[in-house]
Amino acid sequence: MIFKIYGERNSGTNFLTQLLKNNFGEDHVFEDYLDLNTSICYFWKHGFPDISLENIDTDIVNIFIFRNLRKWLVSMYNNPYCLDFENKNRTFEYFITQKHFLENVNGCAIKNQSLPKSAIKWFNSIFQKNHISQIFQNQELQCFLNKRISYHRKTTLYPTPYLREHVLLKHLNYTDNNFNIFQIRYNKFVSYLNYAKSSNNCLFVSLDNLQSDTKCSNFIKSTSDKYKIPISNVKLISRNLKTYKKNKNTLYSTNCSDFEQTIQSFENYSLENKLASLCSTLNV
Repeated sequence: MIFKIYGERNSGTNFLTQLLKNNFGEDHVFEDYLDLNTSICYFWKHGFPDISLENIDTDIVNIFIFRNLRKWLVSMYNNPYCLDFENKNRTFEYFITQKHFLENVNGCAIKNQSLPKSAIKWFNSIFQKNHISQIFQNQELQCFLNKRISYHRKTTLYPTPYLREHVLLKHLNYTDNNFNIFQIRYNKFVSYLNYAKSSNNCLFVSLDNLQSDTKCSNFIKSTSDKYKIPISNVKLISRNLKTYKKNKNTLYSTNCSDFEQTIQSFENYSLENKLASLCSTLNV
């Protein structure tokens, strides 16, 4: 049994990954694969669930993690990694109300809803530059997959590629382009729910609940029992994995309560409540 984690940025994917490794071992956690030769990332944890993992032999448990909306907005505003925005000096109000546009490596804003010609041209140039027309015969990726899972290429779709920019080492996810921050969040939520309809091995967890030692311990014990992975004792995480401070949440000066009315106008209560209800099945 191997766990594959998906979640938006600043939602606790690192926390959950380390928690699972601490308790079940590294062999039970399936992570991203970055091809250094082509700057292509596969199975990106912040991307959409990868349908290519549906037809493998090894049992994969997909874990979708999310975070309280308001905490997440503040974290994304202060740390919007893997997203580039046209307005670098944006205010919090701008951040939560306006559409965001990715930039390509030349710093030009991409403003079309679909993948624009400029992006396609750049994407193709990356392919030609790195000689990755043979991407479907990528032997390093094949070896990586063979070590982790039983992966039948003849019956399985090829994994979704995410470009990773060479200099700043940022993933460039065009699916986020021309959406506001709420749409970016909810597009992922919908993809999680749709993916879960076709897979029996899916869990939904809340970072806010996992940061409670009691609920976190319950989650590990429940997961151990459900998937029959023995543990001797629960190993909790006591520090912030990015700052190494005892406070598990990074504290920011941004006060989103000043924009509560605006947040409510964008908030999708149905989706937020749906994911919260799914978390309750494992008391997390």
